[in-house]
Amino acid sequence: MDLARPSPQVIKLIANILKTGLLRIRCAGWRGDAELCAIEADHIHNLPHFLVSPTGPLLEFYRSVERKSYLEALRRHRGAKADSREFEALWLELAEHLGRTGTGEQEDR
Repeated sequence: MDLARPSPQVIKLIANILKTGLLRIRCAGWRGDAELCAIEADHIHNLPHFLVSPTGPLLEFYRSVERKSYLEALRRHRGAKADSREFEALWLELAEHLGRTGTGEQEDR
């Protein structure tokens, strides 16, 4: 029995985070900033796993560990264009969805 699954809104938000991250990798690559490419890739590299095998713990790991690590890496990065503004609205919306159910999962009906 399927006890829970991520809401369509959470899946869409994760897809948008991936899209934003990939676009940021491409922009950093065109600027020749390999260090920022690595920071951006490290931030999103586990999110495809969540889309294939979604669980609350995976999403919580992203929110509590990987996102914070990403923000710290951006702060340390030498490039002035390294900021997280493009992700802020997505993270806020994700937190709002997760706040409603705790894990972003919806009950079977």
